[in-house]
Amino acid sequence: MDSKYRRSIFTSVKPIKHAICALLVLLCLSAMNRAAGQLITADIVGTVTDPAGAVIGSANVTAINIATNEGRTVKTTDTGDFVVSLLPPGQYNLTVEAPGFKKAATSLTLVAGDRARSDMQLQVGDATQTVEVTATTPALQTDSSTLRDIVAAQSVQDLPLNGRNYITLVETAPGAAAGPSNSIISGTRPDERRQTSAVVANGQNETFNNHLVDGLDNNEREQFSILYRPSIDSLEEVKIDTNNFPADEGRAGGAVINLITKSGVNAYHGGIYEYFRNDKLNSNDFFANSAGIARAEFRQNQFGGNFSGHIKKDKTFFFGA
Repeated sequence: MDSKYRRSIFTSVKPIKHAICALLVLLCLSAMNRAAGQLITADIVGTVTDPAGAVIGSANVTAINIATNEGRTVKTTDTGDFVVSLLPPGQYNLTVEAPGFKKAATSLTLVAGDRARSDMQLQVGDATQTVEVTATTPALQTDSSTLRDIVAAQSVQDLPLNGRNYITLVETAPGAAAGPSNSIISGTRPDERRQTSAVVANGQNETFNNHLVDGLDNNEREQFSILYRPSIDSLEEVKIDTNNFPADEGRAGGAVINLITKSGVNAYHGGIYEYFRNDKLNSNDFFANSAGIARAEFRQNQFGGNFSGHIKKDKTFFFGA
């Protein structure tokens, strides 16, 4: 075979090999995301009854995400129980319908790893009528034994964070505190000057935590730091589990810190920002003033932005930050 012809065949086959490798990588990432589904999704559980307290089987239970209009429908079992599983975090409208009964509707907010209970009682009447049910927050979480704290979306966006470091959000959880200043992951050592990722949970060593992003491993094993530090704007919520870890978590003596990132919604949203700090805006220390020492120079400018929306309404969404 002519050498020029062989080179031509090799050149044409090489892009195909690259495309196959890229496809295999995407399939692996997709499988990893599915495996991590329980860490980044939530469930709604409950029991449907009639006014006498008798259970209602084969009732239709529908959960609709308010932001994306994505819906999920299940039927109650013979015992009146239902589970709507693997729901992305967010606000949901929940409706229950059964022949001979008025439709019941309520709304609730789900966070990652949640197992929210919403028992519904249907009233006898025309199915075209709807009874709005006001959801109440239970005093105790009876469907999970995990000791969990959630920093919700509003707090993530509104709390002032020095340096825009999400670790500061983790420190707001009960039992959590800033790690020692001389830790290898404190950001103060000459050999490690990244932002701190040191947080102590219930008195455990700051290197005993398990860091995740959307349920995927985010641990740097050599210096016990983290691999990826997402922008605050890209975080939907921060989930901190400190005890009685569920079966899909663990591998931590301290806390399991899971960052849930945002996805797009039907409406287009965007924004740009600058977080600005300057010594000209600071007052001098009392003792430095007394000694005639000027303020230390300090300049900090943090720029960023984000944009999100839909590619196909109610189906495909994007978010970038």
